Amino acid sequence: MINTQIESIISRYLSGEATPAEQDDFRKWILSDARNREEFDKLASIYQQTKSRVSASQKERVLGKLQDKIAQSDSRNIHRHHRHTPWVKIALGAAAVLLAIFSVGYLYFLNYPGPDSNSAVASALMIKTNPIGQKSKIFLPDGSIVWLNSASTLSYEKEFNDSIRYLKLEGEAFFEVQKDASRPFVVQSGQVSTTALGTAFNIQAYHNEAMVVSLVRGSVNVALESQKSERGVVLTQGQGVRYDPDDANKSLQMISIDILSVNSWKDGQLRLKNASLPNTITMLQRWYGIEIHCINEPSGSWNVNGTFDNEYLENVLNALSFSYGFDYTINGKNVDIKFK
Repeated sequence: MINTQIESIISRYLSGEATPAEQDDFRKWILSDARNREEFDKLASIYQQTKSRVSASQKERVLGKLQDKIAQSDSRNIHRHHRHTPWVKIALGAAAVLLAIFSVGYLYFLNYPGPDSNSAVASALMIKTNPIGQKSKIFLPDGSIVWLNSASTLSYEKEFNDSIRYLKLEGEAFFEVQKDASRPFVVQSGQVSTTALGTAFNIQAYHNEAMVVSLVRGSVNVALESQKSERGVVLTQGQGVRYDPDDANKSLQMISIDILSVNSWKDGQLRLKNASLPNTITMLQRWYGIEIHCINEPSGSWNVNGTFDNEYLENVLNALSFSYGFDYTINGKNVDIKFK
């Protein structure tokens, strides 16, 4: 639950009125717990949807009523306590701003029941989502570049602030980070945060899968949200770290990586390295945006090693079927595989 003081700071942050000190408090709060980011996302979404669609007169009417109620409450507290304590003022101020947001939202849904396709809604958050089978290249406000993989979502502030560059990732992305010693580059992926200044690294953090951070150049610090008192793991070139939430140890495991494999997907190369049948199916589905159905089980072992450079799906299946003995049929986005 968000306390009233941070509610006030969030509201001022969304409206662009937060002081530098309040912005710093907001950043500390947003980084302290992944749930805080979720709460902020909800408030930001409501605020951005409502602020551009409700007239100024409607906003003034709502705010005027709120101010009257606050004044009445203020008067009652003065009579009751003979003086107004600072925390009461903070709470009242926070309530005013949050009530304003949700009241304006109420007016929006009351007066504008359908979406207005002609109005451009500016957003404090940028959210980039790739459906399965699609990749994209994103240029961030600081000059950094992100390659976002299939079935992945990246969210970040439209304009980074003066002390931190914060992003949230679900799925996979390769980051080419512009160096800025005064503003750490922090990527939050579930319970793991990766911090860098200027470097190149890959994060694979798909839902219900183990997360892997792979460092190509520079250095990064990888830490668990549950272990904030600890420094985390510092990676150097060629190193990686793996975190499996289903592992009983709940710890970061150092691993070695193949830099060519890490870089390959963003350059259009599908690399299968010691891939099991389930891993192969998962990668093909994400790469081509298809659904693969195995009618039966292979008779032998399945351990694929190969590189496919911008190949059509049919060419990949032809190569695999020749090596591993199966027939396949392609019907739109569905592929049936039957082992011999």
